[in-house]
Parts: sequence; C-alpha cells; structure tokens
Amino acid sequence: MNAILGTVKNGRVEIDAPPDWPEGSPVRVELGFNGKATDDERPETPEEIEEWLKWFHSLEPIVMTPEEEAAWEADRKMQKEFDIANAAERDRRIERIFE
Repeated sequence: MNAILGTVKNGRVEIDAPPDWPEGSPVRVELGFNGKATDDERPETPEEIEEWLKWFHSLEPIVMTPEEEAAWEADRKMQKEFDIANAAERDRRIERIFE
C-alpha cells in the first residue's frame, strides 16, 4: 500500500510525500475513519477521553470453554514456533528494504 499520512491545516492538506514518488504524481486523499481518531491518535479532550472510557467499559469479557482455550493456546504455540523458525529470513527481508 502506498498510503501516507497528512494533516489538515488552514483548509489545506499537508503531507510529506516519499522521495521516490515522481513529481506531478496524482494522489487520492480520503478522510479516514469517518473523521474520528485513528489507532495512532489518542483522545485529547476530557469529552473524548470520557467517550472512550464509556466505550471501553461497555466491552464484554471474552469467555472461552476449556476446549476453546486449549485450542487457542495450541495456536499461539504454533505461531510462536513459526515466528522463531522464520525470524532470520524475515530480518533479512526487512534489512533489504532499507539498503
């Protein structure tokens, strides 16, 4: 995905385009998340914080049967083993991105 982030200031969108994007490239700008904060943004005003806390406290706990919990733990173990076994190759791919 070629998404970049920006902000609206004085009625204009300000962004820093990646240096490899050619001058004059067409771009599309969309208002994300219906104008609400993204996961990277946190509530700032007391009202936003209160709204978030209200939402958070409305969440129901996850209840699993012993069988579901055992299956979940087995899946987590399998994923951990996969991550460990493939860590070196993943690291090499990441390093090549920044060469």
